[in-house]
This record gives sequence, structure tokens and C-alpha cells, in this order.
Amino acid sequence: MPDFASLLSSIKFSSEITDIRDIKKAQDSISSNGHKEINNSYEFLDMVHRLGGFSSKPAEFKEVAGPHDFFDSLFSKINERGIDSAPDFITIDSADDGSGVAPQSLMD
Repeated sequence: MPDFASLLSSIKFSSEITDIRDIKKAQDSISSNGHKEINNSYEFLDMVHRLGGFSSKPAEFKEVAGPHDFFDSLFSKINERGIDSAPDFITIDSADDGSGVAPQSLMD
């Protein structure tokens, strides 16, 4: 499995998830940590800005703590583009994996 991917346990899959991901209900699946539409900090900020325009709610994202290189690049791009390109807030989570890829011990 690539180091940028996580294994999703099939016991957590609803019918909606299997339909969206086009996977079998009883089959574990590999989940990458990114979106094919986003390849760099500029595209990420474009997506956050675009999604923020769909609602009157704040534009934000959640990041699981890891190497700080991502934040260095992101904050540099925000400084280049101006404060209007920044999300309204950022939630920083621990490095224990998200609920969709949590190891069995955390699920228990």
C-alpha cells in the first residue's frame, strides 16, 4: 500500500459509501489522502474558496496533524494571494487517523 494511503475497513461501509467509491460491500478499500482535482496549495485554496461560495457558512477545512511542510506552503500562498484567499478557520486534529481509516483498536 502506498505511504500516502490508508486502508478503509469494509465493516464500516454503508451502501452509500460502496456506491460512491464503486467498491464491494465486503471488500476493504485503499483510500488516498488527497483529491485528484487538487495538486498544489494554489488549487487547494481555489477549492476552499469555491466551496465557501456555496453557503453562508464559514469556509474551513480539517487537517490531521503531520509534517508541517503543508502548512508552510499553504500559509506562504495565502500571504502571496491575500487574506481573502484564506479559509475562515482551520481545524487541526491529532495524528490518530480520521474515523474512516481508524485502526480496529480505536474503533473498539
